[in-house]
Amino acid sequence: MPVSEELRSKIEQLAEAISDAVDAVDGALEEKTRDRIHTAHDKLNVAVALYDEVIVAADPQSKQQIEMRHGRKITDLKRQISRMPRGAQGRTATLAKDAGSVPFIEQRAPGRSMQEFAPPRRGEKPKYSVGGEVEAWCGPCGGLRTHNIFALVEGEPDVVICQSCGARHGFRTTPARKATGLPEGPQGPVARKQAAQAQAEQDKKMAEVNALRRELNEAQNVRQFSSKERYKAGEIIEHPEHGRGKVENTTRGSILVRFAHGLRPLDLN
Repeated sequence: MPVSEELRSKIEQLAEAISDAVDAVDGALEEKTRDRIHTAHDKLNVAVALYDEVIVAADPQSKQQIEMRHGRKITDLKRQISRMPRGAQGRTATLAKDAGSVPFIEQRAPGRSMQEFAPPRRGEKPKYSVGGEVEAWCGPCGGLRTHNIFALVEGEPDVVICQSCGARHGFRTTPARKATGLPEGPQGPVARKQAAQAQAEQDKKMAEVNALRRELNEAQNVRQFSSKERYKAGEIIEHPEHGRGKVENTTRGSILVRFAHGLRPLDLN
């Protein structure tokens, strides 16, 4: 059944609202100020309201496509924003069993990847795997950030990719040692230059992430992911858990896909 012009317009508005919400949530995750968090909540509420309107107006076939393309993104944003501190006291919102009329605390069963990388029990050694998440020190961001594991050595993270800025670097949990002979403190010219370079690099990474999001949202030729298919670099795929992504590299048994939230290796049978 063809989609009406009115519904098509609403879907375009929804895609733009989701993109705005993603940017706002990313900004709030990087700098957890009250203003950024409130902005993220407002942007997400707008996206959720549009999503509800689109779902009500869509026919069953269109509804299924909209849920796969946009519904998962909405749910992922809800999960991210539910972990942020709210209010002047900095309290953390919890997932409610009954979402009621509050859109961003809807509960959905965590995906396989979240259960795979749950914190280990006391006394157990963490079990890492490529594509999993780990807390690591990010030089460009200047602090601890959530990273995706890119490579393992003897079961331990070796190379990681920052989810905030996209930088790929060696795994560590503390800052790298400062080079000797450099002036210390934020007032030194070398320190200011380094800070400016780091900020420029972070801005560049954010611009690349935003450009990728636009490309994924506007893509027309999108393939549904299947582990039995074969893919080429540059193709856009729709993954049931991670949403849309762009194939960056292929091997005989796997592909490396860049999603809006970072790189993920996907196994192929």
